[in-house]
Amino acid sequence: QQVPDCLQLTPETLKTIHWLPSSCAYKRLNEGKNLPSWHYLNTGSRQSVVKAKKSVAGRCIPETDVHEDDIEDYVVRWVR
Repeated sequence: QQVPDCLQLTPETLKTIHWLPSSCAYKRLNEGKNLPSWHYLNTGSRQSVVKAKKSVAGRCIPETDVHEDDIEDYVVRWVR
């Protein structure tokens, strides 16, 4: 409700959403794939995601903190 363009992930919508990362648990499970060994659902530890360098914690800022004209300066693509 607070995010008007928020997507509801269902087996049907997952078939059409191609921009989700290959590590997305919803996507992987929908494709019949296992979750990565570092995934929280496998380890029970949120730190395993950080240790595997898969977390965005500390690397993101809210879009409301950036002026609209400067937003391009903050868009990055993280390379594996």
